Amino acid sequence: MNYPSTQPSLLVRLQQGDEVSWTDFYSLYAPVIKCAGQYYEFSESECEDLIQQVMLKFFANSQSFTYRAGQTRFRSYFSRIIHTQIVDMFRRKKVQFSLKNSAHILYDDFNEVFMTEWRKAAL
Repeated sequence: MNYPSTQPSLLVRLQQGDEVSWTDFYSLYAPVIKCAGQYYEFSESECEDLIQQVMLKFFANSQSFTYRAGQTRFRSYFSRIIHTQIVDMFRRKKVQFSLKNSAHILYDDFNEVFMTEWRKAAL
């Protein structure tokens, strides 16, 4: 299946510090991040925190991120940022997991949900 891809021109404009592009990026991907948080049963405020943390992490790394068409996909890079922030939120909450529940935050489960939302956002 072919998945929609992020426009490379958007990534270039982000690296150049274009404010309009940041607004476009936020409006396009905030719902994807929120859906990922909802998948892990985060509250509305936790989802908002997750969005902010992911955007801050991406913004902090955006100057060093280099898009290489054909070598890597932006969605893979971005999904790793989201997943890492979700795991960090669980750690900060010091949630005690049973073995069954700890498997719930595995990347494979997350990736399925992420790809569904990615397609919606990109289309």
